[in-house]
Amino acid sequence: MGKVTCGSGRGYKKPAYEKLYNRRIKRCLDLGLSIIGLTIAIPLYLVIAVAIVADTGFPVFYRPLRGGYRGK
Repeated sequence: MGKVTCGSGRGYKKPAYEKLYNRRIKRCLDLGLSIIGLTIAIPLYLVIAVAIVADTGFPVFYRPLRGGYRGK
């Protein structure tokens, strides 16, 4: 990565954490941790949805009734 010119005309060197390989490492960590988090969260949400259905019935998501023009 090269230098970026600021308004004063002096060169600005990018910090070390912005180097390409560091961005790739961060991307891999972000993807890996999000996949692990989703594999834990999705079954948990399914258990919560089943508990809601068992307790109050369908629908799992709340939908309020909205009155429109002339009560339609």
